[in-house]
Amino acid sequence: MKSIRNPLLIVLASLAIGAGSLAAAQDSGSANQRGGANGQFGQRFQERMQKRAAELHDKLKLTPAQEPAWNAYIARMRPASQPQRPSADELNALTTPQRMERRLDMMRQHEQRMAERIAATKEFYGILSPEQKKAFDEASRHRMEHRHHG
Repeated sequence: MKSIRNPLLIVLASLAIGAGSLAAAQDSGSANQRGGANGQFGQRFQERMQKRAAELHDKLKLTPAQEPAWNAYIARMRPASQPQRPSADELNALTTPQRMERRLDMMRQHEQRMAERIAATKEFYGILSPEQKKAFDEASRHRMEHRHHG
């Protein structure tokens, strides 16, 4: 029972937070008004992604035989285009349970994209030498530390 209870509490808390996030998004304007995926933010994000990919490529010191796997990996790791966020009017028309269902659908989509990225990483990681795996792990760990601390 306890093993089911904890994940259930996490999901319920996520849904509650998500419902609040959707409500807050109503006041924030559309993605384009905030410089979203098609705006300046999206362009800067793409530039940072390209820079990090180039840095990782250099750290890994890939052989010519590994280049096709690298190119396939990078192509699979590119962020998928995000669906348009619902407008405030659309969200206001939904009931609380409907908004929660919408949030759950978004979480499922996110989980699917993460599963695809994990599969791509495992496939690429499998062709690396032990030294390259160490460099890859260090770069990944470093990126995650920055993500959580600043």
